[in-house]
Amino acid sequence: MIALGALAAGNACAQRRPIAVSDTTAPYETSWVTVAPPRGSWWYVFERSSSIATFAKNLSSKQHSFRAVAWSRNIAGCCRDSRELLGYVRKEMADSRTMGRFRYKSQEAEAVTWDDMACVQTRVVAEDHGVVSAPGESFTFFQKAITCAQPGATGAVIEVSYSERGGLPEGTPELAAEGEAFLKGLKQRREPAK
Repeated sequence: MIALGALAAGNACAQRRPIAVSDTTAPYETSWVTVAPPRGSWWYVFERSSSIATFAKNLSSKQHSFRAVAWSRNIAGCCRDSRELLGYVRKEMADSRTMGRFRYKSQEAEAVTWDDMACVQTRVVAEDHGVVSAPGESFTFFQKAITCAQPGATGAVIEVSYSERGGLPEGTPELAAEGEAFLKGLKQRREPAK
């Protein structure tokens, strides 16, 4: 849920041109996690830095989009455990219900353990009213995310998510399968960063 604003707003440092994902074995890395890039055909990386990797799949319609994002950041004074992380994510979700281009139909969050990390899994279904190529229209938006706190480090989190706009309310099955594979690519580093 944290990256929803990043997807909608963009980033001033983003690449100007998408680059095809040619090596699906080259992970996005931080000092404490790695995330494998999306698998499948027609994936492009739009932004890749030490804190974010944004991927999009080339689809035939401007109104239908599918994205995968890995985003790390620090949240001051937050998230020593899954209870604090769940509270933070639920507050973010509640705050986002009344702002922006999305009208939320459902938002779910639950604490989970993922690769020995305290995490929160979220699912969002909304209507997107801000599609530039279709002013005045609304499109179904679906997002699933895993947000994890770095073990032993207060404030460091990573969110890995996939989202679809203009598809089915719970995601198009073929695209959701690629998104689920992207989520499963989140791994805690067991060795020091290079």
